[in-house]
Amino acid sequence: MEPADQENIIKFVASQFVGAVLKESHAGYLMFSLGTNYKWSYIFEIMETNKSAINLNDYSVAQTSLEQVFLNFAKEQRDANDRSGGWFGKKNKAQINPKESTMSLKKSFIKAEL
Repeated sequence: MEPADQENIIKFVASQFVGAVLKESHAGYLMFSLGTNYKWSYIFEIMETNKSAINLNDYSVAQTSLEQVFLNFAKEQRDANDRSGGWFGKKNKAQINPKESTMSLKKSFIKAEL
């Protein structure tokens, strides 16, 4: 995958799906979280209409699975531990953000393969 193609897809998704967050990026693979604001029919219409224009080989759309919720939670806890320098992600009370680990089971994801 060319870096320009990847950047074009990232810009495209950001422009078409306000609030989209790039969750993962690997060689030839991007995963975005779209939140809960979009109907699947709209997502598929936008992606199918623009698939060739943005040089996209394949994509999929899915709701967050319970496994993804668990993996994201575990990753957040690991990241929190790395930031705090403590065991088990311990932080002092001034550093705790109550929204840090909240997840919605209704989030939609786009997985794009280039």
